[in-house]
Amino acid sequence: MHTENGPHIDKNVRTWAFLIALLTLLVYLPSTQNGFVNWDDATYVLGNGRIRTFDIGFLRWVFTSHIANNWHPLTIISYAIDYQLLGLNPFIYHFTNVVFHALNTFLVAILSFKLVSRAGIYNNDDPTSIRDGALKASLITSLLFGLHPLHVESVAWVSERKDVLYAFFYLLSVLSYLKYISAVPKKAIYPYYTAALSFFLLSLMSKPMAVSLPLILLLLDYYPFGRLNRFGGLKWTEAKVILEKIPFFILSALAGMLTIWAQGKAVAPLAQMPFLMRIFIAIRAYIFYVYKTILPVNLAPLYPYPTLVVFFTHEYMAASILFLLITVLSILAFRKYRFFLVLWLYYIFTLLPAIGLVQVGDQAAADRYTYLAGLGPFILVSGVIVSALKKTRERKVIYALLNSVVILMFLTMSLLTVRQENIWKDSVSLWSHEIALYPATYRAYELRGLAYQGSNDNKSAVKDFDAAIALAPKDAPSYSNRGISYGILGDYAAAIRDFDSAIGLNSKSEEAYNNRGYTYLKMREYDKAIEDFRKALELDPGNAGVCYNLGFAYSKAGDAGRSEFYFKKASRLSGKPLMNHRNDVSAF
Repeated sequence: MHTENGPHIDKNVRTWAFLIALLTLLVYLPSTQNGFVNWDDATYVLGNGRIRTFDIGFLRWVFTSHIANNWHPLTIISYAIDYQLLGLNPFIYHFTNVVFHALNTFLVAILSFKLVSRAGIYNNDDPTSIRDGALKASLITSLLFGLHPLHVESVAWVSERKDVLYAFFYLLSVLSYLKYISAVPKKAIYPYYTAALSFFLLSLMSKPMAVSLPLILLLLDYYPFGRLNRFGGLKWTEAKVILEKIPFFILSALAGMLTIWAQGKAVAPLAQMPFLMRIFIAIRAYIFYVYKTILPVNLAPLYPYPTLVVFFTHEYMAASILFLLITVLSILAFRKYRFFLVLWLYYIFTLLPAIGLVQVGDQAAADRYTYLAGLGPFILVSGVIVSALKKTRERKVIYALLNSVVILMFLTMSLLTVRQENIWKDSVSLWSHEIALYPATYRAYELRGLAYQGSNDNKSAVKDFDAAIALAPKDAPSYSNRGISYGILGDYAAAIRDFDSAIGLNSKSEEAYNNRGYTYLKMREYDKAIEDFRKALELDPGNAGVCYNLGFAYSKAGDAGRSEFYFKKASRLSGKPLMNHRNDVSAF
């Protein structure tokens, strides 16, 4: 059965979509046994006390605050719901990610069936052939989406809940929009339009990368739905197609402003990263993602930002030539094969918010950015596979061989995905993998050192901090962290030297002063400890732990009055009675 703008989704399509979603869930189940990693998981979950109380105060905070330079209240709400279910058990956070990825895989199957059916690229005169080709293409597309290793970062990393969540509402918005443009009778269109707009808002509240949606809807209006066929002398029906996107563009603009507010100083200034340099890196990233989609090996959590960008090198020239070549070929093929250009533009538009023109962070690329953008290449690959199978159906040997290759491809992807999930099992595994791929990344050594420190393997931690300092000798946190490990190992002199270095590099580091004060306490140099704790408190007046430490230092120095004053202040700041806890301090 067909409507004016596309085929009816029958039970058979939904059944296959469900089975592929279930397969996706099974392939990702091993990731539910992973723990948290020390890359944003503490910020979003482990150290985020706000998610532990789900009430009006929490909701007020979540909509009016930003966390880790991002405004995505719905993502934080989802963490709070997980916490209400199983506390800080990592299983529930990973399982929720896996469930959303499986749901997205189901939606991708439905959406790609609708789009490919409407395009009718297999046989324009035979509805049965169109439907069969579209069904096969949609199943291959959803398998690629569900099983591709490039998506592991978005699913197996708790902090990337925002990817699977924004994609869920993004896909629902597109599907609602397709219902809107094909609704019969026409009076039924408004609920679908409202649903599309509402899902878009929810997507933006999950991750602002959803801002590309209005452009994607215009692309779909142009092809395959033919609602927008010219850009000069628009008829009213075509002008209406543009006007109805205004609310979507307004939401995108608001989300953009909120993102600028949230990221603030995290955005790299042009003086640090000139715009021309960003363009070269962005073009390289587009081709880099295509390469990783075709050959998903050596996937890293952090692809380091280059220190030097020279256009006249094979890396950037080749990327620019390939980008230009794909664009030109898509334009040249436009009259006969419109879908090439539409898929390429979809890929460009969906990656645009994170391609690096507005640089935040020190990554040149990230697997997670391809989560929805990969749909373009996946639909193209599925079309090629279905066309090849159709043309070789009568040549049984070649047909069987092609089917075997396709099956082998999906088996290989599944194995690579499971292996990639294992890389995210804990912080040591994650950063060991990064170091194996990019041994000059100082942050990987620093974060692995912190992971060793957290498991009380301070000798290994010191070695990693040594490596981090050798690569980045002006990185104050590495000195401070190494000082902590030296202190735990009992080498107080080395600890003091490292805290001195950290303070020399960053005189505003409350943590370095606090930890140096703690070390002086261990060395029974109470006057120096008091001086450092007072400096730390000056830098962070609301820090209850530093107040407690200062009270303890005064107690050891024999000043009972000041000791009692700071103990009471610490109790007041923390909101907890400190009672009889005067036998230790809070540091390291």
